[in-house]
Amino acid sequence: METLNAVEFTSTFSRRPAYRYLRKTDKIPTYDELDDMDPMCLVKLFLPEGRWTFYVTAATLYGGALYGGEQIILTGWCVSALGPDCDEYGDSSMDEIAAVRTRFGLPVERDLHWTPTRLSEVRG
Repeated sequence: METLNAVEFTSTFSRRPAYRYLRKTDKIPTYDELDDMDPMCLVKLFLPEGRWTFYVTAATLYGGALYGGEQIILTGWCVSALGPDCDEYGDSSMDEIAAVRTRFGLPVERDLHWTPTRLSEVRG
């Protein structure tokens, strides 16, 4: 596992700021570096047509043959498109998130106006 301080992740959809999902300046900790029971949600990713939102608290770079090459795994709070009873804290692959499209072909976007917030406040 490596820290992501030097890694960025940009969607192939567009090079505009809303599609630069992870940035070097975010200083997102790895999962192992999380030491708070109420971590900061540093990045907010969302689908523009629905309820799905992912609040990133950690990002860890895994690599090697076991993982099929290098992958960024995000840890955070997921607001499910299926409804509030399916919301959960967990992990998701950055590649899988970047590949999601809405029924009109729109990709996941980064909320450019998001202010880092504690997980307890995001969960309500």
